[in-house]
Amino acid sequence: MTWLRMSCRPPTRPGLPRQARHLQLIAEKGRMGWPTASGYNRWARAEATIGRFKQVIGDRLRAHTDERRATEVDVAVHVLNRMLELGRPTYVRIA
Repeated sequence: MTWLRMSCRPPTRPGLPRQARHLQLIAEKGRMGWPTASGYNRWARAEATIGRFKQVIGDRLRAHTDERRATEVDVAVHVLNRMLELGRPTYVRIA
């Protein structure tokens, strides 16, 4: 079942081919500013979140009705958020 399939590409804008657009953005914004300007950071974060969800919870739903599937996803997201909350490091600035 492919209920959480996402595109494997960052978002694109109309006009130039993707590689040319990215090269143009790198020339304009620099190598460090390119991911933010192109939307790559948001895409990568969403892709990592879906991958983490699938790895921890599984890549398929077990419920058969839409209402129960929604409940299953809600519970799974709550469990994943709780696990991340327990395991996420806390950073404190010293100086």
